[in-house]
Amino acid sequence: MYQCTPVRRSREGGNYVRQTVQNTGNRPDFTFLLPNSLVLNMDVKFPVDNYLKAINAEATNDVKQHTDSFVRDVRTRVKEITTRDYIDEEHGTVSCVLLFVPIESVFAFAQENDPNLIDYALQQRVVLCSPSTLFAVLAVIRQAVDTFTVEQRSKEMLAIFGAFRKQWKAFVDEFDKLGKHLD
Repeated sequence: MYQCTPVRRSREGGNYVRQTVQNTGNRPDFTFLLPNSLVLNMDVKFPVDNYLKAINAEATNDVKQHTDSFVRDVRTRVKEITTRDYIDEEHGTVSCVLLFVPIESVFAFAQENDPNLIDYALQQRVVLCSPSTLFAVLAVIRQAVDTFTVEQRSKEMLAIFGAFRKQWKAFVDEFDKLGKHLD
């Protein structure tokens, strides 16, 4: 297994936490904190042993054997993640989990040798991310968080304006009454 800590611009503890034990006892590598107390879990352990054997093999049969083993390892890893309760909507997770593929060439090799891998992973509710796509996924998450925050603040502002309008109307009504009494 290859383990990688992806470069992050988010703040640990504010936007994400690392290696936090969940209610189920599982411990995803990263947990991204979302609005409404939702979380998105990410696992960064990825099987690369057979990939390395495949690209370093000299005999065609060995390349094929290690490539097939690598594809099997990746699918097994996808399936394994789904058994870890990283997706547990009853306990506040979103409906998918991220699996980080640490090296672009490994991600490309996996897709090239298993064209249905992305679809398979998505059917398992696992989103595969490479270093370049991870930033895009995190940017979408960040944008969603920002949009949610703006939406919440807009609702708060509308509520404040609504309360102010009621108070202003009551003030104007009382002021008009006072004016009539003075006349």
